[in-house]
Amino acid sequence: MATKIYANPAARNWTYDTPPDFTLVQNFHKTLPAYRPTPLVPLEDIARELGVKAVFVKDESNRLGLPAYKVLGASWGAFRSVTKRANLSPQSTTAGNHGRAVARMAKILGIGANIYVPGDVTDQPVKDNIASEGAEVITVPGIFDQAAEAAEEACKLDPSGLLIQDLPTEGDTDVWQWIIEGYSTLVNEVESQLAESNLKASVIATPIGAGTLGHAVATFCKSSGRKIKVLTTEPESAACLNDNLNKGRHETIPTKKTIMDGMNCGTVGVLSWPVLKEAVDVSVTVSDRQCHEDVVYLQKQGINAGPCGAAQLAGLRKVVREDPSSLELDKDSVVVLLSTEGKRYYARHQRHSCTHITSTPYLQPFSGAATLRKQLASPDSVVFAPGIYDGLTARLALSTGHTALYMTGAGTSLSRLGWADLGLTTQETMLSQLSMIASLSPTTPIIADADTGYGGPVQVSRTVAAYARAGCAALHLEDQVEQKRCGHLLGKQLVEREVWYAKLRAAVRARDGVGSEMMIFARTDARQGMGFEEAMQRCEGAVLEGGADGVFFEAIQSREEAAEVIAGIKKIREKAGRHVPVLLNVVAGGATPEFSVEEAQGLGFNLVIFRWRVWMR
Repeated sequence: MATKIYANPAARNWTYDTPPDFTLVQNFHKTLPAYRPTPLVPLEDIARELGVKAVFVKDESNRLGLPAYKVLGASWGAFRSVTKRANLSPQSTTAGNHGRAVARMAKILGIGANIYVPGDVTDQPVKDNIASEGAEVITVPGIFDQAAEAAEEACKLDPSGLLIQDLPTEGDTDVWQWIIEGYSTLVNEVESQLAESNLKASVIATPIGAGTLGHAVATFCKSSGRKIKVLTTEPESAACLNDNLNKGRHETIPTKKTIMDGMNCGTVGVLSWPVLKEAVDVSVTVSDRQCHEDVVYLQKQGINAGPCGAAQLAGLRKVVREDPSSLELDKDSVVVLLSTEGKRYYARHQRHSCTHITSTPYLQPFSGAATLRKQLASPDSVVFAPGIYDGLTARLALSTGHTALYMTGAGTSLSRLGWADLGLTTQETMLSQLSMIASLSPTTPIIADADTGYGGPVQVSRTVAAYARAGCAALHLEDQVEQKRCGHLLGKQLVEREVWYAKLRAAVRARDGVGSEMMIFARTDARQGMGFEEAMQRCEGAVLEGGADGVFFEAIQSREEAAEVIAGIKKIREKAGRHVPVLLNVVAGGATPEFSVEEAQGLGFNLVIFRWRVWMR
């Protein structure tokens, strides 16, 4: 589905003249059991990356005991409806969170509920969660729109039926309007929380499904003298608002499966469309892969976001990368991202459902990068990669049955230039050698030396993207200055930590931007010149702040120190909440003892590279 960033400069001056009483709605929510404002979490590294004053995530992973914001609209809508009529049986449609919220309110009110789920929602935990609230789950073949029609028809046939749907229905828009009003508590909390730090939002990023939350955000941002920009995010495969905005007309579009299930809607609500077309400043779409990577990133920051929650960060990054002037961000800007759902199960294979992904040849499930990720998936795993540097040594290693190869920078420098590893090998030389070697066996992982990335963050991005396209399964990026030396030689000079972390972040973004599975290993050369503690601190920062997949502690001095390194990495894993593979570089005559593969595995290393031992098994 072709999509493009939509920007509407006129939205900055548009005003919504008839906002609801936000205080009245929030006062109702305060009467509900366990109400409290959800956290507003700062992302300081993202703020530095974008050059803005602050970036916050509104974490809706626990809203009144449910893992999404939907209960705000469902509760206010149900309360207003039930007080208007009695002896009713709520009906609703859902792809997950709204239906569960309606079921919860029905349970609180002591009445039954029927929740209609579209057939394309195949994740059983979604249905089980709704049923756990005491509701009857009814599966309707097709997509969200068909399930919504079925719920509406059921209400017409049942005199006691009450449709609590975040879509307007024929002849009755009251419930839909009440649900939108309910969502206003979320943004009202944001304003109050920012005010505690004397801040005001410049941009609020919201997901778009059928448009009800976006409608609520827009009316808040553009009323009562506020001039807050509205950024909307949608899946590439279900971008109904983005499509309609770019075409300038309201219509239904076909959709495809996405990990952002709650945003898989083909039609913007007919009453939300007039507001959104005027109030939205920027509309962007994101791929499943971009969304998934930011799910992982946010979880590293302690934010339990699901795909619909992480989409806003993915969207913000895409806008800044591809159309930076559209949001008019500067050093005083404050950006708020609405993370609208908590962590949930989703099938990883769905990441490949978008055309943008499946058209990329190096993302096939049998690529070397995908193979290496599987090989290193467990903390107990170990992969041995012998050093190779040209077509002949690669063929020799493959002929002896090796399942991974390491393209050494030192070996390439010696074989191609006749010089030692003194930083003389260029990106072009390494890339041409890598492309040739990777083509010999595309499914065999090639781990490659990327030196310092051959420049600052911009050049690092180019290097990483080029390595990924060449078929690289993993690369290591070191913290030396440009005129670098072999990691086992003395006299190395290092860049500041933050400079290195910025390069690592650029590497991760570039890798994700081209949709590669390639792993990024952060190599520190701090041990010999700055000591063990500094090297370990750099490893921790590389993972927690730089986003590296794995670490490479160069020039380990002894077997006892190797054990200390692994102990330190285990602590880093605990902080990161994920497995962090550790690379060991064994060089004959180097600073590190010559471990065998068995010794390395026993200590806890996961990837062992031997620079010159092509034939060793």
